Amino acid sequence: MRLEIWVPWFTITPLAGVACQQHSFTLTKMAQKQKMSSHTIILYQLTTSPQSRTYRDYESVRDSMGGICEIFEDKLKREHRGQSNISYGVKDLFNWIDEIGDMGALVYNHSIGGYEPKNKEWIKEKVYRHLQRMAREAQQ
Repeated sequence: MRLEIWVPWFTITPLAGVACQQHSFTLTKMAQKQKMSSHTIILYQLTTSPQSRTYRDYESVRDSMGGICEIFEDKLKREHRGQSNISYGVKDLFNWIDEIGDMGALVYNHSIGGYEPKNKEWIKEKVYRHLQRMAREAQQ
């Protein structure tokens, strides 16, 4: 899939003022994905101790939501050693997010050229959407 974008280029001429020329640029799907994905840093503190503060970074918000689920699943694996099957619900995941010392995200915003902070509620909304998408993909 290719997307064509028309960008006006302005040139100043001595007598005519401003003249507009149209130039066509083609972006590949990969370039579009890079433009649309936002580097995301998940900051979290698993206990009340400041020494438990850490972070993980991801190429996109979507990847970071999968990463949060992995962190929670690692905790469950440690708590339930020896069990071959462990299941959990969204409520369990949300309770864990609420109970840990702290969690937030920094999401790169291309339009401002910097990171925007996001709180636990934003994270829970994005995790929920991530899990819904995974469930739909599993059914296909």
